[in-house]
Amino acid sequence: MRLLRFLVLAHAFLFPLTVSAGVIAYWRFEEGADGLGSTGTMPSTANHVVSQVNSPALNGRRSDGAAHYVADTPGPEIDGIGVNNRALYFDGNDAWKVFDNSLLDFGAGTTPGGDFTMELFIKLDTVPNLGRWYRIFQKRPNAIGGDQGYDTFVWAGGDSSSLIGQVSFITKDSNGGFRQPRSHIRVDDSSWHHLAFRRYADAGVVHSEMWVDYVLRDSGSGGSVGSLANSADLYFGRSFGSLWGGNGNFIKGWMDEIRFSNEAIPPEHFLRAVPEPSTALLVGVASLLVLRTRRRT
Repeated sequence: MRLLRFLVLAHAFLFPLTVSAGVIAYWRFEEGADGLGSTGTMPSTANHVVSQVNSPALNGRRSDGAAHYVADTPGPEIDGIGVNNRALYFDGNDAWKVFDNSLLDFGAGTTPGGDFTMELFIKLDTVPNLGRWYRIFQKRPNAIGGDQGYDTFVWAGGDSSSLIGQVSFITKDSNGGFRQPRSHIRVDDSSWHHLAFRRYADAGVVHSEMWVDYVLRDSGSGGSVGSLANSADLYFGRSFGSLWGGNGNFIKGWMDEIRFSNEAIPPEHFLRAVPEPSTALLVGVASLLVLRTRRRT
């Protein structure tokens, strides 16, 4: 295990973290409770959850409970990014938030184009029929009142028990466009899954997509690009306001590697977790590290 950890770190040294120009926020949870990679509960410290870009403007903080930093991740490394030591576990009473910022208002202000990709890894045990929703994230203050913005959730009964364990992603824009692509498959199988939500305009027509594990599961098109701007904070792990059941709807499960971009990232460039490397790969990485070290001396 120590050899594996060393070689994963060596690979990160050889191929350091890179963030594309279109990324506006990227929360990796590698800060831990007391520093890089440590374990424990999320403190209430302001700006504790560090974004890899646009920090401190898009740093987050605990809002409810105390989510736990855990070593259970989608993989020991994120391809092209770096070592992945920690994820967040939500026990059903936890949430964190990022204060409202124009960088998160797709289609207006500092993100005028309206295109975006939002992606993350999620892991859920079997979701019971609770007659509600597991909120993943939300920046949309009032669905009942038709407020614009975006939110995504896992069905935990809600108003349709047949959809339990599936994921929906909602956008409501300034032109009145309402879109809700859905996963059409359950993701509550105690395994890590990659989720990606894309919106982009082509010849003035809006396209919305839901991807699960790099497969397009649902899509729709129509209408023109509208703004998703609002004054709400961005919450992870809970609902806020009168949004479909009101305050609460806390999620129970794991999240990792949450990345927002102001472009429609091609699927081949989605975040990918690297599994435990084979012996051949370990030897190769070790050899590259030796060669690089020799060249520097």
